[in-house]
Amino acid sequence: MHRTFLVGISGLKISNNLGRGDKLDDKTFITNNKETIRALIPREAITVIGELEMLWILDAGAVIYSLEDMSPHMTDKSAYNKFLAYMMTHAASFLHTLWHTKDHACLLGKGYLFDDQFAVGGCSRGYDFVKATGEQSPTEVSREELGTARSLFRLLTGSGVGYSSKITRIIKESSNRLSRADAHRLAATTSPDVAFKIASYCSALEALFSTSSAELSHQLSERVAFLLEDDPGRRRLLYEDLKRAYTFRSKAVHGDHIKQKDWDGLRGVSVRCDEIVRRVYSKIFASDDLQEILVSSAEDINDFFLDRIVGVTGE
Repeated sequence: MHRTFLVGISGLKISNNLGRGDKLDDKTFITNNKETIRALIPREAITVIGELEMLWILDAGAVIYSLEDMSPHMTDKSAYNKFLAYMMTHAASFLHTLWHTKDHACLLGKGYLFDDQFAVGGCSRGYDFVKATGEQSPTEVSREELGTARSLFRLLTGSGVGYSSKITRIIKESSNRLSRADAHRLAATTSPDVAFKIASYCSALEALFSTSSAELSHQLSERVAFLLEDDPGRRRLLYEDLKRAYTFRSKAVHGDHIKQKDWDGLRGVSVRCDEIVRRVYSKIFASDDLQEILVSSAEDINDFFLDRIVGVTGE
Protein backbone atom coordinates (compact mmCIF):
# COMPACT_ATOMS: atom_id res chain seq x y z
CA MET A 1 0.00 0.00 0.00
CA HIS A 2 1.34 3.44 -0.95
CA ARG A 3 1.25 6.19 1.65
CA THR A 4 2.59 9.74 1.62
CA PHE A 5 4.12 11.58 4.57
CA LEU A 6 4.19 15.38 4.42
CA VAL A 7 5.13 18.23 6.77
CA GLY A 8 5.45 21.95 6.06
CA ILE A 9 8.45 24.07 7.09
CA SER A 10 7.95 27.75 7.91
CA GLY A 11 10.73 30.32 8.04
CA LEU A 12 12.65 28.86 5.09
CA LYS A 13 13.09 30.64 1.74
CA ILE A 14 14.76 28.52 -0.93
CA SER A 15 16.02 30.64 -3.81
CA ASN A 16 15.39 28.00 -6.50
CA ASN A 17 12.25 26.16 -7.54
CA LEU A 18 12.88 22.54 -6.49
CA GLY A 19 10.21 21.03 -8.74
CA ARG A 20 9.51 17.43 -7.74
CA GLY A 21 11.98 17.89 -4.91
CA ASP A 22 15.61 17.33 -3.92
CA LYS A 23 16.43 14.06 -2.17
CA LEU A 24 17.18 13.92 1.53
CA ASP A 25 17.47 10.15 1.37
CA ASP A 26 16.17 7.35 -0.86
CA LYS A 27 12.50 7.99 -0.03
CA THR A 28 12.42 11.50 1.41
CA PHE A 29 12.41 14.78 -0.51
CA ILE A 30 12.21 18.51 0.12
CA THR A 31 10.38 20.83 -2.28
CA ASN A 32 8.93 24.33 -2.47
CA ASN A 33 6.97 23.74 -5.68
CA LYS A 34 3.28 24.39 -5.00
CA GLU A 35 2.03 22.20 -7.82
CA THR A 36 4.07 19.29 -6.51
CA ILE A 37 2.70 19.91 -3.02
CA ARG A 38 -0.90 20.06 -4.23
CA ALA A 39 -0.45 16.78 -6.08
CA LEU A 40 0.76 15.08 -2.89
CA ILE A 41 -2.41 15.83 -0.91
CA PRO A 42 -5.57 13.91 -1.92
CA ARG A 43 -8.61 16.12 -2.42
CA GLU A 44 -10.54 14.06 0.15
CA ALA A 45 -7.85 14.74 2.75
CA ILE A 46 -8.39 18.49 2.58
CA THR A 47 -11.75 18.08 4.32
CA VAL A 48 -9.89 16.29 7.15
CA ILE A 49 -6.99 18.72 7.60
CA GLY A 50 -9.04 21.83 6.76
CA GLU A 51 -8.77 24.56 4.13
CA LEU A 52 -6.75 26.86 6.43
CA GLU A 53 -4.19 24.14 7.11
CA MET A 54 -3.96 23.47 3.38
CA LEU A 55 -3.26 27.15 2.74
CA TRP A 56 -0.59 27.15 5.48
CA ILE A 57 1.15 24.16 3.87
CA LEU A 58 1.09 25.81 0.44
CA ASP A 59 2.40 29.10 1.84
CA ALA A 60 5.12 27.46 3.94
CA GLY A 61 8.64 27.91 2.66
CA ALA A 62 8.95 24.23 1.78
CA VAL A 63 7.68 20.78 2.65
CA ILE A 64 9.45 17.55 3.43
CA TYR A 65 7.66 14.52 2.03
CA SER A 66 8.18 10.80 1.72
CA LEU A 67 6.58 8.19 -0.52
CA GLU A 68 6.31 4.91 1.36
CA ASP A 69 5.35 1.32 0.63
CA MET A 70 3.77 0.30 3.94
CA SER A 71 3.35 -3.25 5.14
CA PRO A 72 -0.18 -4.59 4.56
CA HIS A 73 -0.57 -5.35 8.28
CA MET A 74 -0.01 -1.67 9.19
CA THR A 75 -3.65 -0.72 8.87
CA ASP A 76 -4.63 0.42 12.37
CA LYS A 77 -4.42 4.05 13.39
CA SER A 78 -1.97 3.36 16.22
CA ALA A 79 0.59 2.00 13.75
CA TYR A 80 0.01 5.01 11.51
CA ASN A 81 0.66 7.38 14.39
CA LYS A 82 3.87 5.61 15.41
CA PHE A 83 5.19 5.80 11.88
CA LEU A 84 4.12 9.44 11.63
CA ALA A 85 6.00 10.27 14.85
CA TYR A 86 9.08 8.53 13.47
CA MET A 87 8.93 10.55 10.25
CA MET A 88 8.45 13.82 12.16
CA THR A 89 11.62 13.08 14.12
CA HIS A 90 13.39 12.31 10.84
CA ALA A 91 12.26 15.67 9.42
CA ALA A 92 13.35 17.47 12.59
CA SER A 93 16.77 15.84 12.19
CA PHE A 94 17.13 17.59 8.85
CA LEU A 95 16.47 21.00 10.43
CA HIS A 96 19.17 20.22 12.99
CA THR A 97 21.52 19.33 10.15
CA LEU A 98 20.58 22.49 8.23
CA TRP A 99 21.96 24.53 11.16
CA HIS A 100 25.41 23.09 10.39
CA THR A 101 25.18 24.85 7.02
CA LYS A 102 23.44 28.04 8.12
CA ASP A 103 21.86 29.57 11.21
CA HIS A 104 18.09 29.57 10.82
CA ALA A 105 14.73 30.01 12.54
CA CYS A 106 12.70 27.27 10.85
CA LEU A 107 9.70 25.50 12.32
CA LEU A 108 8.01 22.24 11.42
CA GLY A 109 4.25 22.36 11.10
CA LYS A 110 1.92 19.41 11.68
CA GLY A 111 2.82 16.17 9.98
CA TYR A 112 0.36 14.15 7.91
CA LEU A 113 0.19 10.66 6.48
CA PHE A 114 -2.14 10.12 3.54
CA ASP A 115 -3.45 7.05 1.75
CA ASP A 116 -6.65 5.95 0.01
CA GLN A 117 -8.40 5.21 3.33
CA PHE A 118 -7.86 8.16 5.64
CA ALA A 119 -5.47 10.92 6.72
CA VAL A 120 -3.73 11.07 10.08
CA GLY A 121 -2.65 14.50 11.25
CA GLY A 122 -1.86 16.60 14.27
CA CYS A 123 1.57 15.15 15.01
CA SER A 124 4.08 17.82 16.00
CA ARG A 125 7.62 16.73 16.79
CA GLY A 126 10.18 19.52 16.53
CA TYR A 127 11.65 22.68 17.97
CA ASP A 128 11.18 26.38 17.34
CA PHE A 129 14.61 27.38 16.10
CA VAL A 130 15.67 30.94 16.89
CA LYS A 131 18.57 32.71 15.20
CA ALA A 132 21.67 33.65 17.16
CA THR A 133 20.43 37.27 17.17
CA GLY A 134 17.27 36.18 18.98
CA GLU A 135 15.17 36.78 15.85
CA GLN A 136 12.79 34.43 14.06
CA SER A 137 13.01 36.04 10.65
CA PRO A 138 12.90 33.87 7.49
CA THR A 139 16.17 32.34 6.36
CA GLU A 140 17.17 32.40 2.69
CA VAL A 141 18.93 29.26 1.54
CA SER A 142 20.39 28.66 -1.92
CA ARG A 143 20.11 25.31 -3.66
CA GLU A 144 23.86 24.89 -3.19
CA GLU A 145 23.55 25.43 0.57
CA LEU A 146 20.61 23.05 0.64
CA GLY A 147 22.72 20.48 -1.20
CA THR A 148 25.46 20.79 1.42
CA ALA A 149 22.90 20.22 4.18
CA ARG A 150 21.41 17.23 2.36
CA SER A 151 24.83 15.61 1.95
CA LEU A 152 25.63 16.13 5.61
CA PHE A 153 22.21 14.78 6.60
CA ARG A 154 22.88 11.54 4.73
CA LEU A 155 26.35 11.29 6.24
CA LEU A 156 25.22 11.83 9.82
CA THR A 157 22.10 9.70 9.75
CA GLY A 158 24.05 6.85 8.16
CA SER A 159 27.36 6.95 10.00
CA GLY A 160 26.46 7.33 13.65
CA VAL A 161 28.85 10.30 13.90
CA GLY A 162 26.09 12.74 14.72
CA TYR A 163 22.34 12.57 14.38
CA SER A 164 20.31 9.44 13.90
CA SER A 165 16.64 9.23 13.04
CA LYS A 166 16.03 9.41 16.79
CA ILE A 167 17.52 12.56 18.29
CA THR A 168 19.04 11.95 21.72
CA ARG A 169 17.82 14.55 24.19
CA ILE A 170 18.67 12.93 27.52
CA ILE A 171 22.18 13.06 28.92
CA LYS A 172 22.99 9.59 30.21
CA GLU A 173 26.00 7.49 31.14
CA SER A 174 26.19 5.83 27.73
CA SER A 175 26.30 9.17 25.87
CA ASN A 176 29.56 10.53 24.48
CA ARG A 177 30.99 14.04 24.44
CA LEU A 178 29.49 14.84 21.05
CA SER A 179 25.95 13.86 22.02
CA ARG A 180 26.23 15.73 25.33
CA ALA A 181 27.55 18.80 23.51
CA ASP A 182 24.69 18.58 21.06
CA ALA A 183 22.15 18.74 23.88
CA HIS A 184 23.63 22.13 24.79
CA ARG A 185 23.85 23.16 21.12
CA LEU A 186 20.16 22.34 20.76
CA ALA A 187 19.35 24.49 23.79
CA ALA A 188 21.31 27.35 22.23
CA THR A 189 19.64 27.22 18.83
CA THR A 190 16.11 27.02 20.26
CA SER A 191 16.37 29.55 23.10
CA PRO A 192 14.82 32.99 22.46
CA ASP A 193 17.07 34.56 25.11
CA VAL A 194 20.39 35.67 23.64
CA ALA A 195 22.28 35.56 26.95
CA PHE A 196 21.20 31.96 27.55
CA LYS A 197 22.14 31.15 23.97
CA ILE A 198 25.69 32.25 24.75
CA ALA A 199 25.69 30.20 27.94
CA SER A 200 24.56 27.12 26.02
CA TYR A 201 27.11 27.61 23.23
CA CYS A 202 29.84 27.79 25.89
CA SER A 203 28.46 24.66 27.57
CA ALA A 204 28.56 22.84 24.22
CA LEU A 205 32.27 23.66 23.88
CA GLU A 206 32.87 22.59 27.47
CA ALA A 207 31.16 19.26 26.85
CA LEU A 208 33.47 18.68 23.89
CA PHE A 209 36.85 19.83 25.16
CA SER A 210 36.98 20.57 28.90
CA THR A 211 38.92 18.23 31.16
CA SER A 212 39.11 20.36 34.31
CA SER A 213 37.08 23.08 35.98
CA ALA A 214 40.23 25.07 36.81
CA GLU A 215 40.60 28.23 34.68
CA LEU A 216 37.80 26.90 32.52
CA SER A 217 37.26 29.97 30.34
CA HIS A 218 40.99 30.19 29.57
CA GLN A 219 41.27 26.45 28.91
CA LEU A 220 38.33 26.36 26.50
CA SER A 221 39.17 29.62 24.73
CA GLU A 222 42.76 28.50 24.20
CA ARG A 223 41.86 25.02 22.98
CA VAL A 224 39.21 26.17 20.53
CA ALA A 225 41.51 28.92 19.22
CA PHE A 226 44.30 26.42 18.54
CA LEU A 227 41.87 23.98 16.98
CA LEU A 228 40.34 26.44 14.52
CA GLU A 229 43.07 28.95 13.68
CA ASP A 230 46.64 28.57 12.38
CA ASP A 231 47.43 32.26 12.12
CA PRO A 232 48.57 33.62 15.54
CA GLY A 233 46.70 36.91 15.09
CA ARG A 234 43.40 35.23 14.21
CA ARG A 235 43.97 32.72 16.99
CA ARG A 236 44.29 35.54 19.52
CA LEU A 237 41.14 37.26 18.25
CA LEU A 238 39.16 34.03 18.59
CA TYR A 239 40.56 33.50 22.09
CA GLU A 240 39.46 37.01 23.09
CA ASP A 241 36.01 36.52 21.54
CA LEU A 242 35.41 33.39 23.61
CA LYS A 243 36.72 35.04 26.78
CA ARG A 244 34.19 37.83 26.22
CA ALA A 245 31.45 35.24 25.68
CA TYR A 246 32.32 33.74 29.06
CA THR A 247 31.80 37.13 30.68
CA PHE A 248 28.20 37.18 29.43
CA ARG A 249 27.79 33.48 30.26
CA SER A 250 28.75 34.16 33.87
CA LYS A 251 26.15 36.92 34.15
CA ALA A 252 23.45 34.73 32.59
CA VAL A 253 23.95 31.64 34.74
CA HIS A 254 24.69 33.42 38.01
CA GLY A 255 21.64 35.65 38.04
CA ASP A 256 23.25 39.00 37.18
CA HIS A 257 21.50 41.39 34.82
CA ILE A 258 22.96 42.66 31.55
CA LYS A 259 22.89 46.42 31.06
CA GLN A 260 20.95 47.81 28.13
CA LYS A 261 24.09 49.45 26.71
CA ASP A 262 25.55 45.94 26.30
CA TRP A 263 22.60 44.46 24.40
CA ASP A 264 23.95 45.13 20.90
CA GLY A 265 27.29 43.66 21.92
CA LEU A 266 25.47 40.69 23.40
CA ARG A 267 23.87 39.87 20.05
CA GLY A 268 27.22 40.15 18.31
CA VAL A 269 28.81 37.75 20.78
CA SER A 270 25.95 35.29 20.29
CA VAL A 271 26.39 35.37 16.51
CA ARG A 272 30.14 34.86 16.94
CA CYS A 273 29.56 31.90 19.28
CA ASP A 274 27.15 30.38 16.79
CA GLU A 275 29.79 30.66 14.05
CA ILE A 276 32.53 29.20 16.26
CA VAL A 277 30.47 26.20 17.37
CA ARG A 278 29.47 25.52 13.76
CA ARG A 279 33.14 25.59 12.72
CA VAL A 280 34.04 23.23 15.56
CA TYR A 281 31.43 20.71 14.43
CA SER A 282 32.67 20.97 10.83
CA LYS A 283 36.19 20.25 12.04
CA ILE A 284 34.99 17.23 14.01
CA PHE A 285 32.92 15.79 11.16
CA ALA A 286 35.89 16.12 8.78
CA SER A 287 38.43 14.45 11.08
CA ASP A 288 38.40 10.80 12.09
CA ASP A 289 41.30 11.50 14.47
CA LEU A 290 39.36 14.23 16.28
CA GLN A 291 36.30 12.00 16.54
CA GLU A 292 38.47 9.31 18.08
CA ILE A 293 39.98 11.76 20.57
CA LEU A 294 36.50 12.84 21.73
CA VAL A 295 35.64 9.29 22.81
CA SER A 296 38.96 8.78 24.58
CA SER A 297 40.05 9.67 28.12
CA ALA A 298 40.47 13.16 29.57
CA GLU A 299 44.21 12.49 29.69
CA ASP A 300 44.29 11.81 25.94
CA ILE A 301 42.36 15.02 25.27
CA ASN A 302 44.81 16.95 27.44
CA ASP A 303 47.74 15.48 25.51
CA PHE A 304 46.06 16.22 22.17
CA PHE A 305 45.74 19.93 22.92
CA LEU A 306 49.00 20.28 24.85
CA ASP A 307 50.96 18.90 21.90
CA ARG A 308 49.43 21.54 19.66
CA ILE A 309 49.74 24.43 22.08
CA VAL A 310 53.44 23.84 22.83
CA GLY A 311 54.21 23.01 19.22
CA VAL A 312 54.97 19.29 19.36
CA THR A 313 52.88 18.75 16.21
CA GLY A 314 52.08 21.07 13.36
CA GLU A 315 48.63 19.58 12.76
